[in-house]
Amino acid sequence: MPLSLTPTTATSGPLDTSLKRHTAFIKRLRTALHSPESVPVLVKEATALSLEKYLEEIDDAAAEGVTRCKNATEVFGAVEVSWAVLVERMRIGWLDRRLALLILAGTSSHF
Repeated sequence: MPLSLTPTTATSGPLDTSLKRHTAFIKRLRTALHSPESVPVLVKEATALSLEKYLEEIDDAAAEGVTRCKNATEVFGAVEVSWAVLVERMRIGWLDRRLALLILAGTSSHF
């Protein structure tokens, strides 16, 4: 399924293209996606960065971050960030199958 890389126009001003900020964002997705305190920060960063070039890395990092979730609150935070990045921000009408399966597996083990 081809990716639609059309960012939303809801952002104000130019988007940040700094490699350093993108690398930090991707690292936080991998290591802190499961932390409820990180969710608002990650969502805010997702709206400020130009993500088109890094979509594959973001998908991999989000999938890895979801595997670190241990309870329903963490899973819901991961879903919020993934939705903000992949669906709302990038206008992709689907989640990566692997990421969706990890989210479903995480939620099913907590309900």
